[in-house]
Amino acid sequence: MNDTIVRHNSKDWQINLYNSRYKKNPHPGHPELTNPLAKNALYIIAEYNEIPMTVNNGYAGAKVIDIIDGRTSPLDEAPYITAENQVGIALSGSMADEIKPLVSVGTEIGLCCDIFIDGEEKKPIYTQNATMYHILKNGQNNLSSIPSGNSIYTKKNPLTFAVIDKEKKKIWLVEVDGRQGWYSTGVTGYEMYRIAEKLGGYNMTRFDGGGSSAMWVYDSALGKGKIVNSVSDKNGERSCLNYMLIKRR
Repeated sequence: MNDTIVRHNSKDWQINLYNSRYKKNPHPGHPELTNPLAKNALYIIAEYNEIPMTVNNGYAGAKVIDIIDGRTSPLDEAPYITAENQVGIALSGSMADEIKPLVSVGTEIGLCCDIFIDGEEKKPIYTQNATMYHILKNGQNNLSSIPSGNSIYTKKNPLTFAVIDKEKKKIWLVEVDGRQGWYSTGVTGYEMYRIAEKLGGYNMTRFDGGGSSAMWVYDSALGKGKIVNSVSDKNGERSCLNYMLIKRR
């Protein structure tokens, strides 16, 4: 839901959902920062009959209210959503070909999101942003869980990751800059593992990397906060849908 994959067609992920929280201009006052939608995809816009889809809560009924197809001729503007009771389905490739004949305006559909952790539907989720990036697992190098062709083995990137100790009493939030010549080149997956290990970590999960790697710190003395790292995007801080906020209780 609202993943950056909706910015383009992906042969591996041919169905993606988004809602009103995926805004074209997410930051007021910064019109240059945008969340694009692919202009060459098939879009099915639906309106929920009652409550929106929620995780591990069965099917949510919805009715198709619009179908926009940009696969043959790219759209001038992809369909962003503003109503909270609506959902957009972006399709491409063979999945778009398969689903297009099955729906029309007025078709009733059901949307369901089930998440199973270790085979258990109701088990709490302790890591987010894909367990395939659970690089340090129970004190051991877990890089082998990532496919061998992944660039995480060979390419250095700016990256953000969270590390916790064995007793689950200490957490390190690590941000590494990159893509900036002699200032910082970034890190590989193995280098992340070694950093986490040297910190005393027992588990470590990688979050999004690249231009979205940024750390903002609030200064209580000044009554304001600021970015404290050097972000890699040439336009500065990137619009991003995932944030981790730490507050003092």
